[in-house]
Amino acid sequence: MKRPQELGRFPAAEVARQLLLAHLDAAAEAHRRLARHTDADALHDFRVALRRLRSVLRAYRRQLEAVPKKLRKRLRALARTTNAGRDAEVQLEWLRRQKNIPAMERAGYEWFRRRLERARNRAYTDIRRDVPVYFSAIEGNLRKALRPIAPAKTGSYAAATAGLLVDYGARLGRKLACIRSIADQDKIHGARIAGKRLRYILEPLAAELSGAKRTVESLKTFQDRFGLLCDDFARARALRRTAETLGADRARAALERASGARAKAPDGLESLLPGLAALARRVEREAARRYAAIERRYLGDAGRTFLKPVSVLAHRLGTAARH
Repeated sequence: MKRPQELGRFPAAEVARQLLLAHLDAAAEAHRRLARHTDADALHDFRVALRRLRSVLRAYRRQLEAVPKKLRKRLRALARTTNAGRDAEVQLEWLRRQKNIPAMERAGYEWFRRRLERARNRAYTDIRRDVPVYFSAIEGNLRKALRPIAPAKTGSYAAATAGLLVDYGARLGRKLACIRSIADQDKIHGARIAGKRLRYILEPLAAELSGAKRTVESLKTFQDRFGLLCDDFARARALRRTAETLGADRARAALERASGARAKAPDGLESLLPGLAALARRVEREAARRYAAIERRYLGDAGRTFLKPVSVLAHRLGTAARH
């Protein structure tokens, strides 16, 4: 890649190509580390590199027409194969942070922890089996597609990125305007994704464009806050599914007993319920606190204030592109 100070003066396709190659190199390095069972950060780093790579492909699709649609779809499918492992790991990390678990809730807590550990281990087994084969094929094809592109065909990086900042900033503003309450989980998730994509577009310019670094940091904080709330939503869903499964087991056992079959409810079922219910309450309280903070900082007038620097940066970059 060129030095950040030079990015704004280069053709859009060439800068996008070099960004892609940098993200692809990062993904390849993390991919090699996935085989090490002791490298706890390998999956996270691999997922981040894939996200950045896909963000560049999505944003500069007109400048990167040489990358076939089929390859883009394969990248998306590859990223999705890592979701289950990441989700289980995040939930386990949250469980480890929970303190002062009363004795009567300990059985449900430990049972849920073991359930998540089994899910994580299955997911990692699948990842270590499938990802190396899929990624190796995708990496080779993508590197072949990323040949140098004629500069005259794609315009300047500064002009293209100024337009993207306007579009992505407006999209995030619309997403935030649609959020009315903590019940709008899909809209909150959509805003998180929109913020992440905006940040990835701006990051290469952080060292060149005045004010960009501060805005990138602000978007990173936004992404973290929304991400933690979305993790709470996922945690609540997991606990709800677990409770439904246990309820189905209990109902099935009761029916079998009524029919004369020699069946009983899962061992210790009743002892699990207090702990699972207590975890669900903890998640609910945590999510409520996080949503209240998000509401203060990013919704309504606060959201418009939050996004104003993006418009200023887009104007600066557009002006630079015209000179």
